[in-house]
Formats: sequence, structure tokens, C-alpha cells
Amino acid sequence: MAVYTWIGPSVASAFGDLQVQSYNLYDPSNNKEYFIGHKFAKLPDETAFGPVRFRVYASKHGWVFLAATSEITGNRHLFLCHAFNRKTIDLPVIKTTTGARDPGNGTFSTIPTCSNCVFYVVDTSYDAVTVSTYRNGDAEWCMYKFANLENKMVKDALYWNGLFYCLCSSGLLWAFDIVCGDWRQIPIDASHIISLGTSKMVESDGVR
Repeated sequence: MAVYTWIGPSVASAFGDLQVQSYNLYDPSNNKEYFIGHKFAKLPDETAFGPVRFRVYASKHGWVFLAATSEITGNRHLFLCHAFNRKTIDLPVIKTTTGARDPGNGTFSTIPTCSNCVFYVVDTSYDAVTVSTYRNGDAEWCMYKFANLENKMVKDALYWNGLFYCLCSSGLLWAFDIVCGDWRQIPIDASHIISLGTSKMVESDGVR
């Protein structure tokens, strides 16, 4: 795993009404643009759900992991869209507690249709970090809460080699181990990071 600074245009945009969302995905390396759309399979009462903020959490294996968070309740609808065959996967709603500071970050461990795939979402408030996990076949999300000792926000998240890594706005790297429910700091040299606001973690064999 390595941390790199990304300087470039936004890679996704959302538009349309609440029930149907469309996205333009841009691949800068090949100068190609892809279009995907999603229609919510189950949508709560619009009045209760209210205005939403959309965020692209992660993309790999052709799948894009997205979140729609209510600006009123904080409840979050999570789903995946396949950028090429247009298939979608709807995950259970995360009912977040009050105090969430942003739409959070997340990722997934392997191909989303695999039975052993685990989805991860992390939220930060002023005093707590909440890691939510969901395995295919579970009835709901499992939540783990830890003290936010730095009072910092998680800027990026990545699953690698069995751990869920979170890069904080302080430049510190934390990791969650689902096997033992452990949340610990990982020592890194952050001196090369130009801007935490544009830094992204990427998988890189032999680099950690």
C-alpha cells in the first residue's frame, strides 16, 4: 500500500432526482468517459430522507461503491453499480448517529458478488470514529466505535491484505482488523504527502 497525491479533475458527478441517479466516470489515463445510472430498489419516505449528498467511496473489479447520505437524518443508502454491464447491488441502510461530520468513506474487500466480500464504511464525529462492516448475507451492518483521540476526519479509506486502512487529516494512518475488532495506528512517513485533501491510498505490491 502507498499514499500518493492526486491532482486533477473530479472523477464523478451526480445529477437527477432523488430516486434515479446518474454518473459520469472519467478515466484520465485513457481519456475515456463512462456513464452509469442507478435506480434505488427501496427508497424511504422522501420527506424523512430529505436532501442527500452523494459520494463515490471506491471502485475496483469494474464496480463503483457509492453512498447517498441524508443531510437531515444522516441515514445512508449504499449501493454498487457495475460501470460496464449496468448491474447494481443495494446494501442495507446505515442509520448513523447524530454528529457525523461528512458522508464518510468506504471500500470493499473483493468482488462484491462473492460470498466472502466485506464492505467497510468509516464515519468520524468530534469524539468518535465508527467503523461499519457488512458481509454478504448479513441482515444488517455491524458497528464498532472508537475514541477519536485526534479529533480529525478520515480523508481516505482502503482495504489491503486483510486490513481496512484509514488516512486521517492529521496525516496519521489507522487500520481496522475485522477478525479481532482492533483499531490501531500504523507508523508511516507522511513527509512526502503534499496535500491531505488530494492524497489517495493505492494498492502497491511490496510497498506499505
